[in-house]
Amino acid sequence: MSWHDSTQTKRASVAAWSTGTAGTYDATVVPSADWQEFWGSVMSSGYDVRFYSADGTALTYERSSWTYATRTASFRVTGIVTTAADQIVQFFMYWGASTSDGATSPAVGNGPLTCAILYAATPSTVVNARPQPAGATSPAVTITKATGDTIWIWWDVASLLLQRETAYNGYLSLEEVFRVTDVTVSTGGAAQSAMTSESATKIKDGRYIVTQHTAGSSGTEYTVSLDFTTTLGRAYDVRVQLNVQDVSEA
Repeated sequence: MSWHDSTQTKRASVAAWSTGTAGTYDATVVPSADWQEFWGSVMSSGYDVRFYSADGTALTYERSSWTYATRTASFRVTGIVTTAADQIVQFFMYWGASTSDGATSPAVGNGPLTCAILYAATPSTVVNARPQPAGATSPAVTITKATGDTIWIWWDVASLLLQRETAYNGYLSLEEVFRVTDVTVSTGGAAQSAMTSESATKIKDGRYIVTQHTAGSSGTEYTVSLDFTTTLGRAYDVRVQLNVQDVSEA
């Protein structure tokens, strides 16, 4: 998918987390009141808001609530497709064009799924995700944290995605993240489920996947594995080494 329509000037990634079986679900999207990028450019009526799946399919939706003056809004989006349990599905919220109202009153389906929009700017330090070198026995990238730290790992998967030869509406995107199918932390072959929260996983700009990690035992090396699929149906398993080490001045 690329920018679906040149008349829409803004978009944001929405990550919907599903614990249920494969199927089609509804999702509730609630923009934060302090999200200036949205409220500073959206039409006061909200009529320019649209939702699309990561592969470019238009999603039906309704405005469950909308009060521009107080910056409060809620959208119910339908047609979010999952292929297994415990998946994070990316879809896009577009706005910024002067247009007629696109909201309807779709039938209520399964769900709703829990959704999150990542409002943070991209940090200076990210993991440039890539396949592991041939013959490697440990991940090429190492991250260190203390046992009491809760950290976010920003995975930049852009180098794994296909780009358009020439820009389309000013954007090179052709292939983007579609679904995050698994986030695991392990050591010695044993999974450490307490060290990650799949429901806290977020996606930004179709290329960044953000995972949350906590706890661990000091002096232990862990492997963080991220599995995702793209809008062109390709599947990747990328990894980093997470070293947990408490520092003592004694």
